[in-house]
Order: sequence, then structure tokens, then C-alpha cells
Amino acid sequence: MSGFDTLIGFQGFKDGFWLAVLLSAVVLGAGWAVQRLRRPSMGVLGLTGPAWVIASVVVLGGFWGYEGADEVPSKLLWGLVVLFVAGELAERTPNPKVIGILLALPGAVVVGFATPFPGPGWVRPLVIGTVAVGGPLAADFDRRAGRVGVAPFLWLLTVAGLYWTVPDTERVRPLIGAAVPLAVTGWPGRTSRMGGGGICAAIGLYMWVAGFEGRGRPGSIVGAAAALGLFVAEPLGRALTRRRWQPLSKAVSLRVFALSVVGAHFVVVAYASRVVGFADTGRDAVVWLVPMLPVAIGVGGWLRVSKRLGRRARRRRRTARPARPAGTPGAS
Repeated sequence: MSGFDTLIGFQGFKDGFWLAVLLSAVVLGAGWAVQRLRRPSMGVLGLTGPAWVIASVVVLGGFWGYEGADEVPSKLLWGLVVLFVAGELAERTPNPKVIGILLALPGAVVVGFATPFPGPGWVRPLVIGTVAVGGPLAADFDRRAGRVGVAPFLWLLTVAGLYWTVPDTERVRPLIGAAVPLAVTGWPGRTSRMGGGGICAAIGLYMWVAGFEGRGRPGSIVGAAAALGLFVAEPLGRALTRRRWQPLSKAVSLRVFALSVVGAHFVVVAYASRVVGFADTGRDAVVWLVPMLPVAIGVGGWLRVSKRLGRRARRRRRTARPARPAGTPGAS
């Protein structure tokens, strides 16, 4: 039996999928309503991340009558709440990345100490560091990429990478089941994004599960952290390559750029999950991770989500300038 058949045959995957289908309808409805209001200042709603966390936690913990795969400790729930609030607050500050890391650190510590992690002692610091730094960076990418709408689909690829790298998958199945229907809330319709608080909480839950399910092969936990891919690599690459070359987002159409981002993230996740994550030890995983980092950051800097996106923005500027009538001053 293939890994795909094994995945979709488990009850945890089915429960996460169908609960997320219901939440996806709510997210799509709310996003459609906002678009109908035609208030550009509201931007794209960040509902996909909270919906994914809710569906995953409910099914994983066996709430609302679901079978459940594990007991979800109350400390973890409080940590996810703190991360959500931190992400939402950071989005409204002048420097959301730096301030976001400071605000997310307490929530990351709560998640890291919610339960003892089996395996090496470095697992807890890795979980805390990845959540505290990765969450705000991912929120920055999600905020800028809201007009592209790819973040929910990229999150599905990341969770799939977690499933394909850790040796134990009981706790991962509800997570990937919930990610499948919610992926369509962002792309291609650009109805919703993960949200600053949603992506921070999502990474908190993601890394907590990775810390448990990777206990049989500790290198897979490093691979799971690396599978965040462009969520972390694009903000770093954007900061390091600013003004050095024109980003792809300004040179191609919105559709081509979206496909490029998805393709690049898929390659990074594939390498992280199937190469880095298949190392037996954390040290070996880091050895395989080192050559990937500059490449991923360089690709992120080349893609670089610009405030002005390709031909779509140029068309908008042209249509916003009506031609002057003949005979008026300045008309040619």
C-alpha cells in the first residue's frame, strides 16, 4: 500500500479534512463578503491560519466527539493563544519582524515547555527557536504575499513535508487533512491568507507535533523545521538582497510569479523532508542543511514579493490615468 493510500485511509485524516471543509466555507464566505464591500484598506483577511489551527487541535485532541490521536495539554493551547495574539499585535507595529520575535518568544517558550519531548536535549531549543523566529518571518511573508494568495497552498506543502519526513505520523494526519481544503482559500481566488497570528500559532503547533513524531529519527525534526521553506527564506532573502537586483515579482505576471513561488517552495520542502529529514542524527541533518540555506535564501531574494507586482500593477496604473482630451493644456 502506498503512503498516499495509507494517509487518506486513516480516520484522523478524514476527520481533519471534513472539519476543515466546513471551516473553509466560513473562510471563503467571509473573504467574499469583504471583497464585495470593496474596501481595499481592509486587505485580505487572515482567517486560514486560525481555521487550520482550530481544525487540527480539535481532531488531534479528540474534542467535540472526535476520536483523537493524542491528549492536547492545556499549556500548549495557552501557548498557541499567546502566539496568535503576538502575531496579530506585531502586524500593527512599525517593525513587525523584530517586534514580532520579541512578542512571540513567550508563546514559543510555553509551547516548548508544554510537555517533555522525547529524544535529544536539543529538540526543545530547536522548537522554541523555530517558533519564535520562524513565526514572525512567516507572518511577514504572508502579509506581503496576500495579494498573490499562495501562502495557504504553501502551508499545505509544508505540512505534507512534515508527514513525509517524520517516522511516526499519527499526530500529523489530522494536520495534513485540515490543510488540504483550506489550501484553496488563498489560491487562486486570493480570498484569505494565513494571517499574522494564524501563521505564528500554526508554526507553534507544527513544531510541537514535529518534536514528538520525529523522536524515532531526530534528524527529521531538523528537516521539519527546514520544510518551512520560503516562509522563512523569502523574508531573509528580501532583507539581504534589497536593491541588488530586480525581483521576479516585478518582471512577470501575477500568475507566473505565483507558480514560480509554489515551484520553488516545493523544491525546498522536498529537499528538507527527503534529504535533510532522512539523516539519522541532528548533526548529520545540519550537515545536509548547510548547503541548502544559502540557495533557499538566494531564491527567496530573487523571487522577493514586491509591493508592486508585475504587469497587474502596471495595468492598474495605466487604467488609473485617463487620457487628456484633445485641446487641453499639456495634451499631445
